[in-house]
Amino acid sequence: MAELENQVALITGAASGIDLEIARVFHREGAQLLLVDRNEDALKKAAREFQGPGHVHSFVADVTRSEMVDAAVEEAARRFGKLDILVNGAGLNYAGRLLDIDDEHWHMLIDVMLHGAFYGIRAAARQMVKQKTGGKIVTLSSAASRVPLGGAIGYCTAKAAVNMVTRVAAVELGKHKIRVNAIAPGETMTPLIQRHLDQPGWKELVVRETPLRRMGETGDVAEMALFLASDRSDWVTGQVFFVDGGQGLRGVDYEELMGSV
Repeated sequence: MAELENQVALITGAASGIDLEIARVFHREGAQLLLVDRNEDALKKAAREFQGPGHVHSFVADVTRSEMVDAAVEEAARRFGKLDILVNGAGLNYAGRLLDIDDEHWHMLIDVMLHGAFYGIRAAARQMVKQKTGGKIVTLSSAASRVPLGGAIGYCTAKAAVNMVTRVAAVELGKHKIRVNAIAPGETMTPLIQRHLDQPGWKELVVRETPLRRMGETGDVAEMALFLASDRSDWVTGQVFFVDGGQGLRGVDYEELMGSV
């Protein structure tokens, strides 16, 4: 039996990247899906690739608007009769240093990644509590939530806050059998990352600084999401799983260090 047979999952940011790959894996495992994104054209294109077992629908919403997130959850419950799984995946990246970032871009990063995640958790949890059936909530954080990256103060701050929202939500929702966890990917081959590949030496630098010596693939993250959405993780909540090939460790080889002295 497929791992997510008869389960209903709502995935935000599902038009591309990691979130689209999560949708593919969930569909493979028999889930019924509501794909949510603010880019209507990209969302329609993504939805067209799903055929065969499992029902897949799409819903256009901007996660920075709580009423639209509420409407997406209501749509999932209306179409499928329930909601079992939420994947909070909507996000963006913007490089900006403390002395340079303006209010507009600071608020944009916080709105999409922190407020959007909070609105999703709240709306999904309310539906799950009403159903009295428990549920699984998975939010995409980042390895940058624990590694201070110069030039990415808004991104790092938003993702670090997402980790705490995850933990507090897990404490509050545990009595309702709702598990809340986060995945923190490292540098992963997504459309956002691929634009850096034209920069000479960029990929080589990332690989060199990664203990497992490769870039992440969207499937690496999607399989972790499957674990957290499935029955295999029923005794897991309030955790942040770093799927980053060790990128967040930033360790120093002692022999190399001393050899340079």
